[in-house]
Amino acid sequence: MKPVAGAYLIGGITLISEIALPELPLIQQQSATPHPVQVRLGTVANHLPGAVELDPDCFATPTQYFLNIQGIARYLVTAGREIVIDPDDAAPALDVRGYLLGSIFVVLCQQRGLLPLHASAIAGKSGVVAFLANSGQGKSTLAANLAYLVAHSGSSVLLVDPVDGSLNAKMGIPFFGVMLALLDGPTIGDTVAGCVVNLINGDTWTAIRKQGAKLDGKPGLDAVKSGLGI
Repeated sequence: MKPVAGAYLIGGITLISEIALPELPLIQQQSATPHPVQVRLGTVANHLPGAVELDPDCFATPTQYFLNIQGIARYLVTAGREIVIDPDDAAPALDVRGYLLGSIFVVLCQQRGLLPLHASAIAGKSGVVAFLANSGQGKSTLAANLAYLVAHSGSSVLLVDPVDGSLNAKMGIPFFGVMLALLDGPTIGDTVAGCVVNLINGDTWTAIRKQGAKLDGKPGLDAVKSGLGI
């Protein structure tokens, strides 16, 4: 066993690691959270016996997960308690750590019964707002711009979702629309006004803080009753 480089904290989980993790805060081992994770260097086979093949370089069992990143490292995560890393000789240390703190940490959370979310977030006085979406959809850009605009300039922020209900649109389900929201702070509670336009029938819902909601210019409840023939 190699000497421990340090104890680190990430997402409320302590990693007792044989490799240095300068991206994470270093803590005293006696301050470790319950059930710390051992991160060690070792030999990892190119396959996981009895596992389900998720793709040619990724296998899983109910208690173990194997990931092979060509030219970087092979990783084996066991029972949410141990991560074994077998780095390639020429692999940049930064890349080895990048996969450890990214994909492998997500698997570790899942094995420990935690639900990892792929999101970007900003924190404000009232709490944290997280933006969830597939990779490349602009979560980080949105969070960075919101954080800058609200925290540094005090400006209002306009959020736009050009097609809310995009899956419905793709499947031909006639229920999707454009959504807009105006905020004067970093949280959902700071919403000043909002608008939703049904792209199928043109119904337009608007709302202003403390003034209620309207459908096509009519007070919301009255408009709903009229539409339902009540």
